[in-house]
Amino acid sequence: MACTSSARAILLEQIQRTRHKPKEEIVSYIRISEDKIAAFDSELATSFDSTRTVIQLLERERLTLAALRYLIAPIRTLPVELLGEIFLLAISEYAKWSSHIVMVLRISHVCTDWNHVANATPRLWAGHMHVDLARSGRAQDFYAEGLRSWLARSAPLSLPISLRCTDWPLMRINISPRISEEILRIAPRWRSLQLRASKPIPASFVRRLAESKLDDLEELELGAIEQDVFNLGDKAILHFNTAPRLRKLRMTLHSSSVKIVMPWAQLSELSLSCHSPDIALAILSQCPNLTTTSIRTTGWTIPPHTTAAVQNLPYLRTFLFTFAGSSGHFVPFFSNLLMPELEELSFNFGEVPGGIVQWTSDRFTAFQLRSPNITRLELTSSYLTAEDLKAALRHAPSLLHLKLTCCPHSFDDTVIKAMQYEAGIEPLVPRLHHFVFEETYERMFSQDVLADMIASRWWTDDEFSAGSASPAVSRWTLVHLGSDFTQDFVDAMEILQRKGLRLEFL
Repeated sequence: MACTSSARAILLEQIQRTRHKPKEEIVSYIRISEDKIAAFDSELATSFDSTRTVIQLLERERLTLAALRYLIAPIRTLPVELLGEIFLLAISEYAKWSSHIVMVLRISHVCTDWNHVANATPRLWAGHMHVDLARSGRAQDFYAEGLRSWLARSAPLSLPISLRCTDWPLMRINISPRISEEILRIAPRWRSLQLRASKPIPASFVRRLAESKLDDLEELELGAIEQDVFNLGDKAILHFNTAPRLRKLRMTLHSSSVKIVMPWAQLSELSLSCHSPDIALAILSQCPNLTTTSIRTTGWTIPPHTTAAVQNLPYLRTFLFTFAGSSGHFVPFFSNLLMPELEELSFNFGEVPGGIVQWTSDRFTAFQLRSPNITRLELTSSYLTAEDLKAALRHAPSLLHLKLTCCPHSFDDTVIKAMQYEAGIEPLVPRLHHFVFEETYERMFSQDVLADMIASRWWTDDEFSAGSASPAVSRWTLVHLGSDFTQDFVDAMEILQRKGLRLEFL
């Protein structure tokens, strides 16, 4: 008789057969099944008369054996809740090699039992979602249905969501109504929302986002926005006033035609790319609770004559500033900023054409005097002169970390000698212990002078113990240098390395 039983049918049959049976009895069934398989294999090896029937019986017995082994597998004895936790750990472990969605679907399709556990574990479906808004035609319908099912399985948990558009050949982004409706329907569950595209995002769509109830939203990223509907009056302003938990905002403002209102006062982190330094300052003035901010903006063509009140950012500890555009007066940006708790300051001049930066040391010094606790300073592609850099270091008495990247005209022998320690003379930045100097395509200093400065601020424990007085500078904890140094310089540094200095070359 032909064997027509499916694996699923045999599994159900064995579940019924072993119901309420002890494990020992099921193990005896496994031995019987193994003996049958061995007998069928032997018969196939010696007989050619009923080969087809034997093969069918053999296949059925193999399925029976697999079902019995599955029924006593250790993982089936785990509580459902614990199995769900194992699934979550497995997905997090492999997330770096495969997408969250792929991993969840793989686990949920191993077997029916695992599928039930997966569907009953909302956290499994609440990973980072990447949603394509630009699907069209029938693909839009299939995508929207799948999205609805996935979002339902993650309910009621909050979700991190990234919205993207893949219709890059088109002049304007076309957003799918069906897909956008599915996303907007769960707006109260967004934990973080990222909306970026290769082209500006239609303001009409962003307005719908802003008008949604954003109860759980903690992080928001908005790319460039374009006004696609005009003559809206007050509705041209995008109000994100329904996000009581919003703390982190990343935003691009490259047009004055779009105005955005945020709950600025509740933000703790702000990353802003803005076409106008005046607008950037106006936004900062409304963010008194910031602890970290990154600003990318232009300078002024003519220095502004301002008598504005000082803007106090009492909790700000990290300030990253990227200079952009061809208007070179940037220092006035800091004229009215008060950051008494500032610790980390970073300047990146990489987006500014050479020779246009108008640096005003006295204004920047005034800013430093209002921020006396700066411990970390980073300069990238700096146009500061050596005198400008010395002035900045002179007014940074608390500096512990200094990083200079592509700063050929800022770092010369005069700066290095001012940093060199000599007994009885306090050098620049006496507390500095972490120094990074890299990617300099042109050098304005002598390598011997740099080697002497590094050596002057390093000593072994034995040398320190033998000294009659404590050095007036901190000892290096790390020196990180770029490549392309002479062999003599490298040899001098290797001597210090053998004495214990942690020094690294790229």
